[in-house]
Amino acid sequence: MSETTDEARRIARRRRHEAIRAEVAEEEAEAIEAEIAENARALDVPLHLRIDRDLDSQLRQRAAEAQIPTSALVRRLLREAIQGQRRDSPTRSEIEEIARRVAREEIANR
Repeated sequence: MSETTDEARRIARRRRHEAIRAEVAEEEAEAIEAEIAENARALDVPLHLRIDRDLDSQLRQRAAEAQIPTSALVRRLLREAIQGQRRDSPTRSEIEEIARRVAREEIANR
């Protein structure tokens, strides 16, 4: 019976490991896909700027955490900053969140 139990444990462990490997492979594929899309949107127009060491260090750290090239992170941050400046009104999700917060506060004050 011990042999059967050991074999069942080995099979279960092997299945867990296979599931973990499949999940990691899927995450890596998604990351690669996102990087390819980011690179496809890049216009290949070089932009050179001077920054201080502290900012360089912060950018490199964030890029490493996101597991993307520093240049891709900078493009993303610049794009978000530009898009954020153009926005004149709150998004639908922001309005919905405000409405939920107001409703919660009204219920709490009753």
